[in-house]
Amino acid sequence: KKSYLNTMSHIEQHLRNGNSVMMFPEGTRGPAGQLHPFKGGAFRMALDNKVGIIPVLLDGTAETIPKGKIILSGRTKITVRIYPEIPYEQFRDKDSKQLMNEVRVWMAKEYERIHQVKS
Repeated sequence: KKSYLNTMSHIEQHLRNGNSVMMFPEGTRGPAGQLHPFKGGAFRMALDNKVGIIPVLLDGTAETIPKGKIILSGRTKITVRIYPEIPYEQFRDKDSKQLMNEVRVWMAKEYERIHQVKS
């Protein structure tokens, strides 16, 4: 808990200084083809610090670095998609849980769309 609070404090300091911060709302990586439940920290940070969210979808990381491994598994393809910013003004009246759920639903649809295109 202390380590988590320390990390959040450092992140807030970076945001106050005008820096961008990359956070992974799933908190872990898992098997290919699955979007895991999101954790709320990134969304609370965005609301508390009045900053926008830039959604980034990483696809192929499970094949490159399987969960539980620390060694790359040869040549694989990772796709990185960077989407337009969701400005703070667009979600400022939402609570962090509502924001988290809406972003997750959108990302799950986008992930599914990408995989339909690949097939």
